[in-house]
Amino acid sequence: MQQRENCLVPDHSRCDSGDGLDGQLLQPQVSPADVHGFSLRRDEDGKEQKLKTRKYQHHTGVKGSTRNHKGSVDPEICMHLDVTSPRVWVTPEGGDRVMCDTQTDGGGWIVIQRRTHGETNFNRSWEEYKVGFSGEKGDEFYIGNKVLEALSRSSALVLRVDLIHKRLKYFQKYKDFRVSDEARSYSLCVVDWSGTAGDGLTPGDDHWQSVVASVPFSTYDHPGMCSSSDQGGWWSKGCDSSNLNGEWKGGVRWYRLTSGDDAITFTEMKVRPDTN
Repeated sequence: MQQRENCLVPDHSRCDSGDGLDGQLLQPQVSPADVHGFSLRRDEDGKEQKLKTRKYQHHTGVKGSTRNHKGSVDPEICMHLDVTSPRVWVTPEGGDRVMCDTQTDGGGWIVIQRRTHGETNFNRSWEEYKVGFSGEKGDEFYIGNKVLEALSRSSALVLRVDLIHKRLKYFQKYKDFRVSDEARSYSLCVVDWSGTAGDGLTPGDDHWQSVVASVPFSTYDHPGMCSSSDQGGWWSKGCDSSNLNGEWKGGVRWYRLTSGDDAITFTEMKVRPDTN
């Protein structure tokens, strides 16, 4: 193990930069009608039992509402679900509600960020990004940095980023995804990336290769490396790099894909325990 700028990560000897941009033809997106909700509890043996299934009224119905997560999300909550819908809302007894991706790359993903149509304002304050927020329809949201910190402490995580750009689908995966505590500005650490979108979290740092350490999160009211008033909160190394929480028209960027006003039109970030 090695310590780099207050972020403890494994030392990996090589890194797949994942620069190949071999996009696939756009497939139909998941609509809000395809998202279902479940309430779960655990039996005496720890096995999750489904209590009920229903169409889910997303969040509060108030545009721009915060989600106010308690920060207590089980990193395995989305694994081994016996469902057919590609996206489901899961609410464990006494816990926080999360969206699960049950199909992509074997499923088991907790969706931590999602943007599908741009109707939700992502230019939010530090406190809103801390606790999480969603839009009126509930299909666009950010789970909250408080939750990401808690997930990072409880399990080694894989991050997957799914994007649509110019009607083509791309993805990028990062191992050992971690978010530090608030005192360290919810700094981001990732290692060993691969995929078709190219690395968008550590652009321009070839000397770092397989490790990026301590990239701080910033918002308009919490200055960081890039805290422009028209940017959504993000782990910023520079205002010309990636920001999947930026202004919808022209501001949703991924370093290896976009240029100018050529923006991403679908984003979904998700994590699951690293079982490898």
